Amino acid sequence: MGLFLLFGFYTLLAQLLLLREVSLVFSGHELSLAAALAAWLLWTAAGIRLGGGRGDFRRLAAWSAALAPAAILLARFAPALFPPLSRPGLFTIISGSLALTLPAALANGLAAGAALPAGGAGFYAAEAAGAAAAGLLSLAYFKLFPQLDSVLLLSLPGLALCAAAALAGRRGGAAAAAALIAVCALAAPRAHR
Repeated sequence: MGLFLLFGFYTLLAQLLLLREVSLVFSGHELSLAAALAAWLLWTAAGIRLGGGRGDFRRLAAWSAALAPAAILLARFAPALFPPLSRPGLFTIISGSLALTLPAALANGLAAGAALPAGGAGFYAAEAAGAAAAGLLSLAYFKLFPQLDSVLLLSLPGLALCAAAALAGRRGGAAAAAALIAVCALAAPRAHR
């Protein structure tokens, strides 16, 4: 249950921080936030459906933890794809949101889909408790520490999720995912807006 709790915490925090970055790509437009949330939910549902209860939750959770900071870094570089002083249209906002949320949300769905058959209601309860804790942390983050880089904030619970997955028996995948998180954390200050 502890791994499910940590997964819920990490997932909500990653979702919140990635959606914030995606909305910044498109000048904080309300449609960009709505499109990013819709894209996250679409890719998570697709991952659950594609996974269909297959796969190892621990390995998939570790990779989900690794892909969120990478997606945030990609979002920071996305504005370079637009012509200077241009405002993206609706198609660009929707397609950009779909592309930027794809890796992290799909991995999140694959991990959740792998956990559902084994965890059932216990998975949902632990994941929801973790998400509630992440919601409280995000309030404190935005109010008290807005200057803290979101990739760095996401790296600590991501590394904890990888460590918990490794302790639960999947060292190889978790170690590789932890390495990707570390690389993203090191690159974050250089990629800050």
